[in-house]
Amino acid sequence: MFTLTSNLADCTRRLDAMIARQLPYATARALNDTAAVAKQGVVAEMVRAFDRPTPYTLGAFMTRPASKDSLVATVERKQQAVGRHYLEVEESGGPRPATALEKLMRTQLAYGGILTAVIPADNARLDKYGNWSSGQRNEVLSALGAMRDSRSNRSARSLKRKKNPSTFFIPTSGLPPAIYERTAGGQLQVILAFTAKVPVYQPRFNFAEAAQKAALGAFPAFFARRLSEALATAR
Repeated sequence: MFTLTSNLADCTRRLDAMIARQLPYATARALNDTAAVAKQGVVAEMVRAFDRPTPYTLGAFMTRPASKDSLVATVERKQQAVGRHYLEVEESGGPRPATALEKLMRTQLAYGGILTAVIPADNARLDKYGNWSSGQRNEVLSALGAMRDSRSNRSARSLKRKKNPSTFFIPTSGLPPAIYERTAGGQLQVILAFTAKVPVYQPRFNFAEAAQKAALGAFPAFFARRLSEALATAR
């Protein structure tokens, strides 16, 4: 008589043990893959929500990786030195914090009124992201003696060297509060308007939903691939 026996139970135990050993590694790698995709989802949401977001804005989020001992991968906003980040206001809505430019102008400009926020006017030069161009900003602040480094302010000597220079000023009366330019031809135009009102934003950037949607769609395939790789190389 010829008899065949099976050690299926033992094989199953061995296979279960191997999977248990490899599972934390596979899970950690899949979580890190997923976090990278979730971050891409957040960037796509910023492109949808904002008009020409700057590289600084698009790079505002980072990932923290998972490990086999800590199966948590996160996508989070990079911390800034002080204050509330502007993206938090875009997400939840509410009053916008003062920008670095507004804080500088409050302390450096010879202006006696209330300067809560500034708004580029129609005659302001804008960069490709729709913001006030750094070239004109520096030119205006230098002319008004408002540069952070006083050595960068326009002097009478440098003004003489410039052909047909425009002049910039803040009126003391008779005109709405703003920075005006008087061109070499005598034309008067507004460059930067002042307002005493705090800008208030409506919510329009849905970070959590964008990250979650991307993560839920990506994790199953990443996990299956990473577990297969782990089992194939297991000893």
